[in-house]
Amino acid sequence: MTVVRWLMTAFFAASLPLMALAQASHAFSFAIFHACCMQRIGELFPPRQVAAGQSLLYGFSSGIGGVLGAGMAAALWEWRGGAAAFLAGAAVAAIAWCFHIASGKARARSAGA
Repeated sequence: MTVVRWLMTAFFAASLPLMALAQASHAFSFAIFHACCMQRIGELFPPRQVAAGQSLLYGFSSGIGGVLGAGMAAALWEWRGGAAAFLAGAAVAAIAWCFHIASGKARARSAGA
């Protein structure tokens, strides 16, 4: 969903209806991201350390990830324009999805072994 939203923004930024749809989809994609992260934190951390897991999540995703992502997007925007920045965002989201799928398959194999 995030990949599609970034692609829509890259290619159809002048279309108000498509941008409204892209922004509305952001609410759903973030909700899915947040719910999945909370579930995974619950799997990885014991109940007394869930708050520490959430702190790590937000430190890395919003802190380090936000700074690096914004910096790279700004550099791309200056170099090739807004479409390039959003295309790069779509590419990063697609790569992250591939890592997620691969890690799920690896967990399934190790659980079955």
